[in-house]
Order: sequence, then C-alpha cells, then structure tokens
Amino acid sequence: GLQERMEITEDEQAAFEEAAEIIDVIETEMKEVKKSKVAWAREITTAFARVTRTFQLYDANNSAVKDALTNLFEQLMSFLRHHNKMLWVLQPFSILLDNEKIYENDDREHSIAYKLYRDGIRGVTIFQGLSWKELAQLLKILGMRYGGVHVFEDDVATLFWKSNFRHIEVIAIEGFGVERREKGEEPSIQSLFRRVQRIHTVGRGW
Repeated sequence: GLQERMEITEDEQAAFEEAAEIIDVIETEMKEVKKSKVAWAREITTAFARVTRTFQLYDANNSAVKDALTNLFEQLMSFLRHHNKMLWVLQPFSILLDNEKIYENDDREHSIAYKLYRDGIRGVTIFQGLSWKELAQLLKILGMRYGGVHVFEDDVATLFWKSNFRHIEVIAIEGFGVERREKGEEPSIQSLFRRVQRIHTVGRGW
C-alpha cells in the first residue's frame, strides 16, 4: 500500500546520499567561483605555507600531513579549473598575483617567498593538470629548511629543474638571489661562480 511505496531500498538511499554529496560539492565550487581571483589565490597560498610548515614538522605519512595535502590539492584543482593557472610573482618576503599581494612573511626561516627569492626564483606558474605527485614534490622543495642546503648541494632553482615538472614553470635569475650563507661567513666560491647574469626558465620538462 502507501506505506510500502514510501519505503526506499538501500540502493535508492545510497543514490540519494551520493546525489546530495554531488550537490554539496557543486554548491561549494559555486561559492568559490564567486570569490575574487586574488582572494581565492590568497587563501590557497596561505594554505601552501601552512602545509609546507606541516611537512617540516611531521613525517609525510602522518595523517595530519595527508589531510592537509588533500585539502590543498582540492582547493588548488578547483582554482585551476576556473583560472587555468596560478602565477606567483616573487619578491623578497612576499608573493604577488595580478599585482596584488597574496602572501607576506618576513621570517627568513619560514617564509616561502624568501626561500624562493634567495635562490633567484622570480616567478612560479602552476598550470591546470598538476598531479598529486607534482604538488608533493613542490611542497618538499618549499619545505626545505633555510640552512638545509649546503654550498655544494643543489639550490632551489636546480631542484625545480631536476624535478622535471610538467605543470609547473619557474622563472629564475642566476646570481641575483640573496646569498645563502651562515652569519659571518663570506660568500662561497660556488656562489661567486654562479654570478652569471642571465635569465633562464626551468620546469615543464624544458
């Protein structure tokens, strides 16, 4: 009778729940799209800094790291679906997007802007199609401790190049970064040899 028709099967219930989840995802994305591009990028870049810090403090298999990485990946994928790319313009302690400041931190130990700028990175573009593996590798590079790279090890620009990213492009200026050395030490011989005044692009398999 009527009561029988009102009852639903487990499959129907599962379908309703799946549809509700899809609607929730769509509504969330619609809210994100309504945000300005700059405000949205600011949130994501702040999340980058936070997850980078988490990478430094915990093992990569830690549940907190995985959850933070998943959340960042989802935010970034949503942004890239709507804007195709995210272009960071690097300054010594800040990051700009469309000439608007989206990140600032003057702490040399923890500022992702400073870590990139000190090794001559002047621009980072993240393109739609970025993979989970590429994001994890980018975070590893950003998460290197300030004193963690010695004078005869690779600098950040070289690490980008060796990573052979397909969906990340980096603009680097050799010889113009802030010297990476301990207090009281003179610039290394290697750093002097690196003072070649040329601009080169690394990343995307080039």
